[in-house]
Amino acid sequence: MKFSISALMLIIFFSCNTPSDVEPEERNTFIKVFGSSLNSTGYSTSEVSDGYLIIGTALSDTLEYTTINKVDRNGNTQWSQLFVDSNGQDFIVLDDGYLIVGDSIERQGNDENVTKILLMKTDLQGNITATATIGDLGDDPRDYHGVSLAKSDTDEIAVIGTRENEEDQDEMVLAGFDLNLNQNWVQYYSLDEGNYEVGKNIHYGADGRIAWVSTTVRYDEEDNNQVDAASFSIPITFSNSENINNDSYGQNSTQQYFATDVQPILSGYGVTGNTNENGNSDMFYIRVNRIGEINETSYQLISNTLTGIELRGNDEGNSLVGTSDGGVVLMGSISTTTEIGNGGKDIYLLKIDAQGNPIWESIIGGSGDEVGYSIIQSSDGGFVITGKNDFQGSAVALMIKTNNKGKLIE
Repeated sequence: MKFSISALMLIIFFSCNTPSDVEPEERNTFIKVFGSSLNSTGYSTSEVSDGYLIIGTALSDTLEYTTINKVDRNGNTQWSQLFVDSNGQDFIVLDDGYLIVGDSIERQGNDENVTKILLMKTDLQGNITATATIGDLGDDPRDYHGVSLAKSDTDEIAVIGTRENEEDQDEMVLAGFDLNLNQNWVQYYSLDEGNYEVGKNIHYGADGRIAWVSTTVRYDEEDNNQVDAASFSIPITFSNSENINNDSYGQNSTQQYFATDVQPILSGYGVTGNTNENGNSDMFYIRVNRIGEINETSYQLISNTLTGIELRGNDEGNSLVGTSDGGVVLMGSISTTTEIGNGGKDIYLLKIDAQGNPIWESIIGGSGDEVGYSIIQSSDGGFVITGKNDFQGSAVALMIKTNNKGKLIE
């Protein structure tokens, strides 16, 4: 079903490479918004031959949708699609279309919903050509959630997600499909106690190893809403293997570490997330080799700007991307003031080299709260961010284009 979603240009935004230069000004910059009639969020983007594709979700009072927006290189909408009772989280580009993963929302007679992992294959115009699900709607249905997917050199599709098991714990689900969405295998990985939270993105290595990032969360025995301990790991395995290499970080610490994203970098993989190491929430970055071994000496806590201004401690590392020059750009969400940023939540970019040395930073924000969920490097060397702007209780999906220094394109 096609749905016309307006794409508007926001102009009251700013970007700066040093926090001392943060005076907002009006600019006709490359910031596009989608979903003005619904509460919308952009979760994932990819560059295609003639522009970009953005996948996300939209919410009305009673329904949830997967959104697809295809834009040209200037950010002008070419077509949009909206699919009800689903939420899209990630996608990959195929020769003949796109493959999306997320949740299928199954409505029950008692006004409660149960979710399955959903795969949707579309053509190049976003029309659905095939679907597949993982889940169970038996006598005691459990929620399944789809998080990410990747395609191997042999055209196997790996899908990562979670499900609620019989002990009411969240365990990891890893499944393999072919390009026709036939499921070939599935494996479940659980803990003796605690829950797995799966971070964004899953990858095939050159040797066929499958890698993703997860956080092990244990809750207080008396208060199930209070986190008692949190550490993260880089599960690495082969197709249909019952075993995973699960090198961990922070499992013996009194601090809590939540990993949100893992991406290929020059030396293997980079991981970002947030920790309460300083008593508040701060971004972190760490490197992992190609077989999943964490380089603990590479750990970096990001609690100050490059000019020495202390971040306010309510910050999150949301995504990262390896760059063409061997470096990494980290993207976070930081709480700002008029001294640094524009107030509320702003998007924070930090470029580091292969050894972790900082090169530049940029803050992007405006009215309301801006949060970025995905960042890619485009073919022109700049960066494309997807996320949302939340203003007075209403959210619109964002697409932001910057140059190779993280500054907004005019």
